Amino acid sequence: MVVNVKVTGELPTPVFEFDKYRVTVTEPDAEVLYQLDPQQRLGLYFAGVVFPNSSQVPNPSILDDVISVKLQQEGLQLVVEDKNSQEGMIAFKLVLTGPEGEVYVTQDPEVINRPKW
Repeated sequence: MVVNVKVTGELPTPVFEFDKYRVTVTEPDAEVLYQLDPQQRLGLYFAGVVFPNSSQVPNPSILDDVISVKLQQEGLQLVVEDKNSQEGMIAFKLVLTGPEGEVYVTQDPEVINRPKW
């Protein structure tokens, strides 16, 4: 599934908009592709993700469902591979970098696992 990400406003306070605020994963080994809008990204590129401290997550073991995080298309795409073996929300934030090396962090894009058992 694809989530388009627009970056609006101005640096140093960009606003991140997801075309799907919440994604529900129902299939095993699913990929969620975050794609920057090339016309509305303020020169930013994906750099990775950051996960909360396990004490801040209701079910910390659900973070184990994230198999990998990959950058593609020279940082315009970020893929989160989710094995979807546990039910619940995977909390994380996307990290982007700016033209001068600045670092920006989005709000949680809300990935919810609903495995079919």
